[in-house]
Amino acid sequence: MKDNKSSNTKIVFIMALILELFMAFPVLAWFTGTILSVGSLYIVVFIINTIALIVVSSSHRGSVVPPIIGIVGSFLGFVPVIGWLIHTTAAMLYLVSVIRLSRDHQDSGVNDKQETKEKKEIKNSNKKIRDAEIVK
Repeated sequence: MKDNKSSNTKIVFIMALILELFMAFPVLAWFTGTILSVGSLYIVVFIINTIALIVVSSSHRGSVVPPIIGIVGSFLGFVPVIGWLIHTTAAMLYLVSVIRLSRDHQDSGVNDKQETKEKKEIKNSNKKIRDAEIVK
């Protein structure tokens, strides 16, 4: 179950990372904003970051900082330099969080293998002790 929550968080964070990277390029964000309407683009950013915050809060995996910065960016993103700075910062924080989630996922797999190995060793030693008691 841990893996499922971690992978859900990672998927949402990757989606938010792509969106924040897109928003960090002013020309792309402006062009898309003029086609779709600027307000709708920021609403999408707000919704994705809110979903990321809910997922991270419920799974207790990852940091809540990137979604909060992204939500702030969705409100202040229209200010030229500040919007670029906030979206770039949010994208970098999402990237760091995705890397950490990937490392934690890999480490948990290694720990599970080590625990299984240790459990087998304990079972073998307990079996040896029982066999020695039976022989006596």
